[in-house]
Amino acid sequence: MSKISQKALDLRRYISYNYINGAKEGDAVPPKKMGRPTNDPKELSVRIRLSNDDERMLRYCSEKTNLTKAEIIRRGIREVFQQLQK
Repeated sequence: MSKISQKALDLRRYISYNYINGAKEGDAVPPKKMGRPTNDPKELSVRIRLSNDDERMLRYCSEKTNLTKAEIIRRGIREVFQQLQK
């Protein structure tokens, strides 16, 4: 692919992105709309490393229960915590 056609493709990508998002260069991004405050805000983020088997089990549990992976992990934490409290 020539440099000219590559630049044309890049320009199309830029134009379509701005057209779809309705943004102009230099425009400020509007703040997200606020919904109702939650009773249990989740402000902390934790990053973990998983083996392929652990990720497969997590995905399986998530699909079978229709819960997010984060919720499956939260429930696991609560279960271990309750066992330690006994």
